[in-house]
Amino acid sequence: MDAVVLLENISKEYVGFVSHADRILCALTLGLHRGKRRFSALTDINASLSGGQIVGLIGANGAGKSTLLRLLSGISRPDSGRLSFKGSVRAILELGVGFNAELTGFQNIMYNGVLWGYDLHTLKSEAQAILDFAGLSAFADEAMKSYSTGMQMRLAFSLATHRRTDLLLVDEALAVGDAAFQQKCVDRFRRYRDEGSLIIVVSHDMSLLADIADRVILLDHGRLVADGAPATVISEYMHRLAATSFSGGQSGALNGYSVRLLDTVGRERSSFYCGEEAVLEIALQASQTLEDMTLGFHIHDAKGLRIFGTNTNLMNQAVRVTERLHRFRFQLQLNAGPGAYTLGISLHRGRMHTTDCHLWTDSALSFELEARPGQISDGAAFFQPLWLGDAGESN
Repeated sequence: MDAVVLLENISKEYVGFVSHADRILCALTLGLHRGKRRFSALTDINASLSGGQIVGLIGANGAGKSTLLRLLSGISRPDSGRLSFKGSVRAILELGVGFNAELTGFQNIMYNGVLWGYDLHTLKSEAQAILDFAGLSAFADEAMKSYSTGMQMRLAFSLATHRRTDLLLVDEALAVGDAAFQQKCVDRFRRYRDEGSLIIVVSHDMSLLADIADRVILLDHGRLVADGAPATVISEYMHRLAATSFSGGQSGALNGYSVRLLDTVGRERSSFYCGEEAVLEIALQASQTLEDMTLGFHIHDAKGLRIFGTNTNLMNQAVRVTERLHRFRFQLQLNAGPGAYTLGISLHRGRMHTTDCHLWTDSALSFELEARPGQISDGAAFFQPLWLGDAGESN
């Protein structure tokens, strides 16, 4: 498929003040006091993106993700290089921006829809569908000022994505709403992709991008450093976080680690039955004491899809790692279908692995699950159903 977006040696710089005092002096002296510095937001970005795919855009805060979306949307222009794209473009960069607090939900659809490029006849005939998608039909005649932030975000997303566009740019918009609404958003993205759209999504949710993206691009300090299969690029991002997030930019906080999967009598095994109980043992040793850490693990199937993940923060537990060897254990039920799996681990601070990450690996060990003799089931999960028979007829 032909390229929808072509980026050739794209660079973008901004001018900022060294300090807040310099900003004030510049204003008071009508610009005579400069006190400014130039910094590169993007440097020599090259990429060719075709339609019919969902592309994830990842990187730490300040990596240049939002700047790139602003260039693609036409809000900003590059300082050098060539940027071209074909077809229509729509950007969801700041959900809810543009809504009038005094107008009703229905009136805001009419007003903002015209700004999005919809014709008035289409808006009048399809406003109900837009409200239904957002789950806000009952609030159509309520003033926007009575809407919660989440309600405004859902309405903005529903309106912006109601009609397919050739290029759709999304900046963290999938964080809105509950799980059911997020699934509707993902389903819409996939439908538009199958119809030929190019969808570029910025997100810090690596599990989400691993699931929906066909390709992932990693930016680091304004440079494109990785571009390819989601699992490969996300793993590269996690390794970079682990190598740079420790104070002082050092990566030697851990002396080493080992991971074993044990059965209930303590034997290390690489093959288990579906539904069998196992113990995951993670041994860690640090070069200095690490307090209040989060230890987690995640499991991927043979296709690279994450089927499970958790960590001690979600369990309301904190981990302390010292110069001595620590053996941490999780008990788990292997309720997955037959097949080959990989297990990865992480050590970081807080709930998310993007904060103070000391360890990230997607392939700490591999194991297989096989069906028990006589077990008949298929699918990614194993729920161990019991046949209870006919409960009897009812009148």
